[in-house]
Amino acid sequence: MRKVPLLILGGGHLELEGPEHGPRWILLVCRDNFRRDDPLAARLARHFQAHGYTVARYEARIAETGRLIDPPWIHRFRGPVRAALKSLLLLARPTRWAHFLPAHRRHLEGIPHRTAALRALLQHLGPDREIHIIARSAGGRVASLVADDSRVRSLVCLSYPFENPAEGPNPARTAHLPTLRTPFLILQGTRDPYGGQESAGRYPLAPATELDWIDADHDFDLPEAAWPPLLARIQGFLENARPIPAP
Repeated sequence: MRKVPLLILGGGHLELEGPEHGPRWILLVCRDNFRRDDPLAARLARHFQAHGYTVARYEARIAETGRLIDPPWIHRFRGPVRAALKSLLLLARPTRWAHFLPAHRRHLEGIPHRTAALRALLQHLGPDREIHIIARSAGGRVASLVADDSRVRSLVCLSYPFENPAEGPNPARTAHLPTLRTPFLILQGTRDPYGGQESAGRYPLAPATELDWIDADHDFDLPEAAWPPLLARIQGFLENARPIPAP
């Protein structure tokens, strides 16, 4: 794995597995809780690199900053001690001091900024690559908002956030889904509080979208035996996806 720095919308980087100029790419767009997605991202990267894809994981500057001030060893401490250590780590990086400002963090974590950043990244990567996106949770919402106008070949989301369990339905999360032209595979846990089998089925989806139910929660903690057929399902979808022309 190697890191390629980015100079779009404040920075960040790509973590690359495979050749930088490979013709087929999978872009992993994870949720904000990066550490909980790390094992899943690593599994996806291993599988698809072995099958000829260049796998790139995008980390925006805010996620990059969060990782810098949240190293694994800091979790040995709790409460105020951990907060103080994070502050010291941040103070040692003057170019990232805006991270201290809650309003700045909320802006960078918001869907409008994340959508603009992903659109800029896809434009930066250019039209010469076949790009597929595998996304997680809010990353799937962001990717589905840009896929049609960014030449994405196909889109897969593990655990789409149809609704926030603390807030209920929100049209901004789903209004665009019925008109999405990009081939879209949603792998949804039956026990997902952000849209389990009792709720996600209420939302209309586009003809190019397929919804598969998985015995899982939002974190996609699956037994080892469940992964080979799931990865085969994703791979088959990517290889057979064909873009739908704009009307």
